[in-house]
Amino acid sequence: MELRCPRCRSKTTELIECEICHEIGCPRCMKKSHGKWVCYKCKEPERYYHPEEEKIQSAFTSMFG
Repeated sequence: MELRCPRCRSKTTELIECEICHEIGCPRCMKKSHGKWVCYKCKEPERYYHPEEEKIQSAFTSMFG
């Protein structure tokens, strides 16, 4: 069964989820970095998305505001 990648719209038979930001893409859009499948945004360390850190920061902001 052929699928269309939601990121690049290419035809593919496999979709992969980014292990950091949970975006979905084809093997062309995803890369294996440090043993994890990551998207083009997350393959650079300074652009990693960490939802847990965001929750902690918002909790501190609401407490100390």
